[in-house]
Amino acid sequence: MKGEFNVGLGKRSAFEADSGLLKAGIGSLFAGASAEAIEETSEEVLADFSRVLFNGLQELKGNKNVRLKKPWEDEHLFDRYAMSFLGGFIGGGISSAAFDFS
Repeated sequence: MKGEFNVGLGKRSAFEADSGLLKAGIGSLFAGASAEAIEETSEEVLADFSRVLFNGLQELKGNKNVRLKKPWEDEHLFDRYAMSFLGGFIGGGISSAAFDFS
């Protein structure tokens, strides 16, 4: 059985030949995961910014009845941002692994 893994590789086995591929794959997986985590967190920040901007414009217009919920009223900002970051990190890692190793 060991001879099957040595076909065409000389004295190296297939596992030794692919160690560079594994290292590059882990780096690519981490890069994709962190990029997706940053993207998801920035979406949360942009949503909060747009709520505050809308409320500010309604305040300037004098219309105090139409208001969106402020991001900090009864939501925990750190929890939402941490969930976005971790969810993006896991999802980005899975999708990166699916594309890299398929």
